Amino acid sequence: AMRTIIMQWTSSRAGTRTAIGVLLAAALSTGCQTAPPRNTELMKATGATAISASELRIRLNDYAGRFGRTVEGAADSIARAADGNRPVMAEAIDWKMAVIPTGLRAIFQTDPMAGLIDIWVLTIQQREWIESGNANFEEWQPVALDAARSLEARAETIARAVYSGEDFPGARANVHEFAAENRVGDDYVRASTVPLTAELAAGQQLGTFAAVGNMAEALNDLAGRLNIYFEHLPKQSRWEAERLVDEILEERGIDSLFTSLYTLGNVGESLDTLVYGLPQIISTERTAVLEAVHQERLETMAQVDAMRRAVTADLQAERALVIDKLSEERVTILTEVNRQRVEALLELEELRARTLVELTVSLEDVVDHLFWRMVQLLVVVVVVLIVAALIISRRGRRPGEVRV
Repeated sequence: AMRTIIMQWTSSRAGTRTAIGVLLAAALSTGCQTAPPRNTELMKATGATAISASELRIRLNDYAGRFGRTVEGAADSIARAADGNRPVMAEAIDWKMAVIPTGLRAIFQTDPMAGLIDIWVLTIQQREWIESGNANFEEWQPVALDAARSLEARAETIARAVYSGEDFPGARANVHEFAAENRVGDDYVRASTVPLTAELAAGQQLGTFAAVGNMAEALNDLAGRLNIYFEHLPKQSRWEAERLVDEILEERGIDSLFTSLYTLGNVGESLDTLVYGLPQIISTERTAVLEAVHQERLETMAQVDAMRRAVTADLQAERALVIDKLSEERVTILTEVNRQRVEALLELEELRARTLVELTVSLEDVVDHLFWRMVQLLVVVVVVLIVAALIISRRGRRPGEVRV
């Protein structure tokens, strides 16, 4: 993998030297022109004549800086977020190492229209490469996808400014079709857009130096390109060094040692933090325990109160049932007692009546008996009196006296 990246970087540096040489030759060969053409032959052939070649070159130079910064920013964000995940960090470095030089080579072609077509195709291929899952960004893939979509949208905006309204849809369809048929590989190897450029030119004879203007314009363009290249050359070297160090560490097993030392340092820091923060931890835990105990006590009291209320309610219900049962029993007993009392009174009344009848009969017999006894006594008394009188009368007469 490192050999492939170094070969790509070597080819990118060779491409840089070639581009600089072509630009210098173009600038020197056209130094005598005073009225540069407004549009290149490719722009005329493709109908992209809404703006001049110079304006298109200015927009592409500005887009070159935006392209590099966007890809670099997204890759660095992924690497920072995936700290410790070496496959993702390596993929982020490889992405910006491969894409940024490729994008600059595409933009800085001799003909600005060819550069626009090439970078437009590249942004579409980049977005489809990320969407297809070939990029090993794991959960940070949306970061790269957002960057790719923004770059594609910016390239399409520049294309809209170049093409007239009726020519843009056809050009867009051709570019998307070419990108779909020529997807990038795992090592970000992509097909040349020369066939697409030739198809869009529709057989027109294009001159190599047709897009170059006067000496001042060529030198300004060259200065802008060199500034962009010089801005990215140190970064490219640093990325290659980082990637090389990662591969060496991974191959030699030193990375595991550094990881162990880093882990040990983290453990030491954790222990130090734990020792210094132990009183606070104890205080916090004590407060938490007391709060938990207080909460448990409140919950226990609430449960006891609820149980008391439930028991009281049950007792009241049982008491009501007992009272109802006793009331029913009392009513039953009173009813029975009243019935027995009535029966007793009826029996007493019957006994009284019977006794009264018997007493009446007895009294009549007694009265009759007493009457006859009194009659007998009177008879006896009368008899006695008579006898007594006779006796007295006999004793009272003198002997020989005849009663007259």
